[in-house]
Amino acid sequence: VKAQLSATERSGFHQYTFQKTDNAHLLVDLGLGMGWDGPVDTHIRQLDATTFEGYRFSKGWADDQRIYFVIQLSAPVNKTELYDGSALLKGTQASRKDVKAALFFDAVKHPVLKVKVAISPVSTQNALLNLKTELPGWDFNACVKQADAKWEKAFSKVKIEAPSVIKTKFYTSLYHTMIAP
Repeated sequence: VKAQLSATERSGFHQYTFQKTDNAHLLVDLGLGMGWDGPVDTHIRQLDATTFEGYRFSKGWADDQRIYFVIQLSAPVNKTELYDGSALLKGTQASRKDVKAALFFDAVKHPVLKVKVAISPVSTQNALLNLKTELPGWDFNACVKQADAKWEKAFSKVKIEAPSVIKTKFYTSLYHTMIAP
């Protein structure tokens, strides 16, 4: 699977190209965190064949971090499997500490799957508003160009003269100051 990723301020845009088309699926793992972040409560609900919503409440860099999300797929899901850890659940929604969702689709008909994910600290309705505002269409390349332009503008606030290796380290460090609290 070839994975390409881009983003806006509150939305991510993924593009997956499947070479192997049998058993093609996307795994949404709400229990997975980075560093010391751990889930307290997670939830996902399938709204229709291409739309999911939910939340991930966690404890890590903040004691009570709440992130709501909406996921839209460019191709319909023909089977959804929900899990509590590794235990298969029934239904189209689940709330547990460690919810996972396997979203299966027909990669023969849709070898390129585009996925838009928007977040909000307020609600799934606000996440949907962020998605509609920031990623109204399905033009992945336009999103990449827009993201590149915004990062170039941010990085151009500081200019240094140094060998290439030093510039790479400097701008990587500058990038890190802009991506996390």
